[in-house]
Amino acid sequence: MTRYDPRLGEEIERNRKAVKELKLYILKQRWTHYITLNFNWRHGRVSDALAERRFWEFMEALDIFLFGNKKYRYSRTRAMGLQENVSTNRHIHVLAQVELPKWAKMRAQTIQNIWSSVVASGTTDLAMVKDVGAADYCTKQLWMPGNYDRVLYSEWSEEPEALPWLPKKTLFD
Repeated sequence: MTRYDPRLGEEIERNRKAVKELKLYILKQRWTHYITLNFNWRHGRVSDALAERRFWEFMEALDIFLFGNKKYRYSRTRAMGLQENVSTNRHIHVLAQVELPKWAKMRAQTIQNIWSSVVASGTTDLAMVKDVGAADYCTKQLWMPGNYDRVLYSEWSEEPEALPWLPKKTLFD
């Protein structure tokens, strides 16, 4: 029998408040594209470290495709990745800000090819961000315990540690 831990309720409440703040931040940004990156992993769970590494590899490959082969310390494509179903069918919802002249390059098959080069079994979905629904959809599971600290950021001009809505530590640290 599982015993109820009151700290769990506190974490959920904190996460709900943090997700509200994150949604407000998302809504203030000028995200242009919404990409879902599916792992379709058949060999056990996708670890946090592997998911994060694959996200960075995808962002690097996307940058190279959009801007050319030169590598930079920071991503040139501003993006935020929000992970979902981390213990079952992990996937990452990516909100990206792509410069207007580069929009023509953002095709569904191109994104699929880039993700497949990073994760062979991976599939993608690509859409334009048209309304607030993208913020609601990509944050729908973040309030759950253990999910809020799984937000990934491409390192555009700011260091992720400087972003105020990131949790400083988890409840059980």
